[in-house]
Amino acid sequence: MAGQSIFEIGRRLKHVKENDLAHGEFGKWLKKVKLSNQQAHRFMKVSEEYEDSNLTTS
Repeated sequence: MAGQSIFEIGRRLKHVKENDLAHGEFGKWLKKVKLSNQQAHRFMKVSEEYEDSNLTTS
């Protein structure tokens, strides 16, 4: 359950970073939602690695 939550948070953070904010605004947005840049990148990395592993095993 926790792994699925981390994956989903990472997936959503990646979406926000790539689609919803102007260049350079992601760090400011993270401060507003009280999430460190380091933690956000960890979540996104988990999400990317999970997606990559599913692509190679499918």
